[in-house]
Amino acid sequence: MSLDQCTWHEDGEHRFQVARVCSCNTRTHSLNETEAWNDLLEGLALLARHPSNDISPLHCEHDTLTVMADSTKFTEEELARLDALGFTPDEDEPSTFYSFRFGSA
Repeated sequence: MSLDQCTWHEDGEHRFQVARVCSCNTRTHSLNETEAWNDLLEGLALLARHPSNDISPLHCEHDTLTVMADSTKFTEEELARLDALGFTPDEDEPSTFYSFRFGSA
């Protein structure tokens, strides 16, 4: 069973694994176990540069992690990097980003 045959979550542009055990339940695949942690920390560090709420910067509900950061203050390069890490600016609320990658499971 190849890794490509495992359970994946897709949200249009992003494709990422949601579990380390594949749907065949035969074995745990060898992955870089710190990749998600590194991406989460890099994203939060970048988002912390332009906070929009100093008291409650994070909210997680219904598989969505919301981060309070002002999307209007980021450069195009920063926005592209955040997108690559799984953080998307909310079009209706410019003071927030959301991520399905790091939400609850």
